[in-house]
Amino acid sequence: MTPDAFIAAMYRKERALKRLVYAAETESAQEAKAMLVQRSSGTLKTRTLRKLGHPYGHSTGAKVMRFVGSVDPTIINAQSGQFRRRWKVLKPAMQANVLRSSAISTDPKSKYMFGTKKMVARRLDIYVAARMKARRRSRLQEAVRSALRA
Repeated sequence: MTPDAFIAAMYRKERALKRLVYAAETESAQEAKAMLVQRSSGTLKTRTLRKLGHPYGHSTGAKVMRFVGSVDPTIINAQSGQFRRRWKVLKPAMQANVLRSSAISTDPKSKYMFGTKKMVARRLDIYVAARMKARRRSRLQEAVRSALRA
């Protein structure tokens, strides 16, 4: 192989790598969004939550602090459905030499997922990231292998 042919082959592999890695990241972000939508689709109404003693069935912070740990706070229960519909996937992007993909909520109420004095944090971001880590890594590794074979 001549040096020029080698350089041309490396450029092809670089383009294939970029395309496949971005596709893998997009697929992971779509899966994360599906997981977020699922976690935002609890079926319990406020009245039922109150009967169960769930913190979001009450308006006082004291009950929240006693209840933490007895139920999964990453399940967001039924309200209007607007919160569930407002999950969006952003295109993968390089930020400080790190490829990032994101699924975000555009609902104004999403800021409360990080907790307040009266609301326990609903850290869906941590929940989803932990469950996506292995699948994301696997997708990226497969993208690299495929690009090198191309």
